Amino acid sequence: FATLAIAVTYGSRQGFGMFMLPISMDLGWGRETLSLAIAIQVLIYGLAAPFVGAIADKWGPIKVLIAAGSLYSFGLVMMANSVTPEGMMFSIGLLTGLGSSGCALPLILSIVGRVAPEEKRSTWLGITVSGGTAGQMFIVPLTQLMISSWGWVVAVLVLAALVALVVPLAGAIASAAAGALDTKDTQSLGEVLREARRHMGFWMLFTGFFVCGFQVQFINAHLPAYLGDSDLGENMGAIAIALIGLFNM
Repeated sequence: FATLAIAVTYGSRQGFGMFMLPISMDLGWGRETLSLAIAIQVLIYGLAAPFVGAIADKWGPIKVLIAAGSLYSFGLVMMANSVTPEGMMFSIGLLTGLGSSGCALPLILSIVGRVAPEEKRSTWLGITVSGGTAGQMFIVPLTQLMISSWGWVVAVLVLAALVALVVPLAGAIASAAAGALDTKDTQSLGEVLREARRHMGFWMLFTGFFVCGFQVQFINAHLPAYLGDSDLGENMGAIAIALIGLFNM
């Protein structure tokens, strides 16, 4: 259930670049408008993650997962109805940024890590992470197919419906976990951040994810539109991003 949830949320996030050309052309914008909205989303996604974790420690990860999945889905619905740059910043930038931060890998991996037997934890976590890139492999080409067939508005609404599946999946996770998520973390957010600051392993992970995040998010956001301007077309952009997901998986 956790693997399916991350496949839906991660896969949908990696396909926002597919909307760069159709939205810019349909609404008469330069590409910097949607590019800025996607950038805001990614920044909020990262900045909100520690606070989402702290809320999950207090209220429980399942409640946060349900609320975040609902907010993410609502943000996509708002995106489909946005016709101004400000509306796009609010929907795809703020709402989906906050929502996706609460149903992304950090929170879901923490759930899986608590449930998994110690001797199998690495395998379980690896499978869950692979689910995210599997979502990228399948959902990004599906997104491009829907855009080509029915337009970007319908494609966004279908993604919103897919993301809404996080809510019942969270309920299934809670049922399957059977009390393993009841343990509360006694550390405060400040204590966690101070401990991380002193840990060299954290800084090595931080550096690796920064480099990976910068290049992959840049490619995902701009490669489809770049190829759309060439003879290769946007379909090649979807295939390229899907291949990134395949080999990452």
